[in-house]
Amino acid sequence: MLGINLLRRSVEAAGPRALWWPTIGAVHGLRRGVIVVVISAVAGGASAPAPAGIPDRRLIVEGDVGDGAVHQAAARRSDWAWRGRVAPGKAVEIRGVNGDLHAEAADGDEVEVLARFGGEESASESIRMVVLPHDAGVTICAVYPSGGADRGSDCRPDRLEQVAARGNDVEVDFRVRVPPGVGFVGRTVNGDIDAVGLGGYVKAQTVNGEIDVVTGDWAEATTVNGSIHASLARAEWSGTLYFESTLGGIVLDLPAELNSDIALLTVDGNLSVEYPVTVDGAFSPRRLKGRVGTGGRTLSAKTVKGNIQLRRS
Repeated sequence: MLGINLLRRSVEAAGPRALWWPTIGAVHGLRRGVIVVVISAVAGGASAPAPAGIPDRRLIVEGDVGDGAVHQAAARRSDWAWRGRVAPGKAVEIRGVNGDLHAEAADGDEVEVLARFGGEESASESIRMVVLPHDAGVTICAVYPSGGADRGSDCRPDRLEQVAARGNDVEVDFRVRVPPGVGFVGRTVNGDIDAVGLGGYVKAQTVNGEIDVVTGDWAEATTVNGSIHASLARAEWSGTLYFESTLGGIVLDLPAELNSDIALLTVDGNLSVEYPVTVDGAFSPRRLKGRVGTGGRTLSAKTVKGNIQLRRS
């Protein structure tokens, strides 16, 4: 049975900047594991109508959600929030379309997500916030409406495809706090991604934006219009890590002890590697394939216009 616990939080002082938290008003429908709840605001622990200009929002929860899976959501016009536990080794995935993604270390053992809306209120009300728990963790999406032939955006875990929201310029900026040992996956179309001070693995993907990652684990990143900087404290990944851009440089800060095959390629730029490399094939200033240490795993970095640097920490 699906269960939802929305936690009330008291507000220290009521006023224009008071934070309003939702309570369940009515369950409007249940179909194929999707529950739609209209939420109203509370302040100081007591139910009350939302202040003028602060409309009710809809919280859409998809999938088999157990009791406590969704812990809280905020219900003021410009903010939406969620808090919940994700097991170490699993990940929280954030999917946006227009807007930046910022991830930082959490103080406790819960994931905290805050989404802030920018743009016209009438347009922002069309954005659905979807929370989708699954075996690999939880995916949280800002789902934009479809318009005409455009099928809009959707919410599926770890899906690589990004769908633009034509005619809708609302920005949804995410701030995420990630506990130790929990991975972070961030995907957007128009926006920067920075994930700094994390302890779990990181996957970052944008189209128009810069990517900055600092993690105690491994990471990979992809953008089209933007540069990539990633600092990895561990070099014990399996398979291949990909760092790719089209218009932007790639800078990777890696552990001093590195054992990896490397494949580097730039069309208009230079390569810089601060490790001894056993070169495989002919050497080129813009293409390098070889082995660092004993190899055994692969690091791939490609860009069309920009430099690629592998720096030894």
